[in-house]
Amino acid sequence: MPVSSGARACAALSVAAVLALPAAAGAQAVPGMQTERFRLVIEGSSSATQDLDLGATAGACGTAVNVHLTERTTFLRGRGVVVEFVRFGTGRRAPVLIRRPGQQTAVFTVVGTVTRTSSGTAQRVGPPECLPVSEDLSTGPECGTQEHLRSNMTLGFERFALRLRTSGIGAVSDIRCPASQLFGGTPSLRYEWPTPAPFLLEPLPLAQIFGSRRVVLVRMASRRERSGGPFSSGLLTGNVRDTGFTRATIRFIRLT
Repeated sequence: MPVSSGARACAALSVAAVLALPAAAGAQAVPGMQTERFRLVIEGSSSATQDLDLGATAGACGTAVNVHLTERTTFLRGRGVVVEFVRFGTGRRAPVLIRRPGQQTAVFTVVGTVTRTSSGTAQRVGPPECLPVSEDLSTGPECGTQEHLRSNMTLGFERFALRLRTSGIGAVSDIRCPASQLFGGTPSLRYEWPTPAPFLLEPLPLAQIFGSRRVVLVRMASRRERSGGPFSSGLLTGNVRDTGFTRATIRFIRLT
């Protein structure tokens, strides 16, 4: 039987009321309330690519930039994080949330690395007064080097599915790759960390959460995102194409 909007509102208010109470008092706030506690282990990766095809003409001088950028990110958290699933009631539609004990959400910090590589060329051609230039865009002071990251991620549970997302806190600074006097600046990829392709919701049955299985394994991924369109940088105009993909493996190791 469909649940009315009034019933859903009451359930939401019940959850909010319990969260507002201390943990000890909250344990008695809802009849049939059930808690399962786990140690969290997570590891994942994301990739982002970008293709820029740009050009400009100024008098007899012509400039063309063609560059392909790739960023690979890995992240993990393997110790010190405990989370709990809390079910407020006994019915099939009883609200369920995930949080860190004593908190209202399941936010945790991951550590990892980001590596950017580049390929392509940038050229300015024309008579001597154009100051012709030819650049190899595979070079830059941080091309191919591992940049370390610390970033927050959040786990949520909604519609009987797990949600994982980055918070954007602890963003990686601009990676100086490639180096170009014609293009200038450092390109930003649409799906680079800390804004990778978003994870899809992953179903997680309540029977696994509130059952007896010692390890609950969840694999999550994003769609293979693609986007593109017109792009300009100073006098240069053309097109940009971005792609991104993210995946993660989450292990919930039962403690209770």
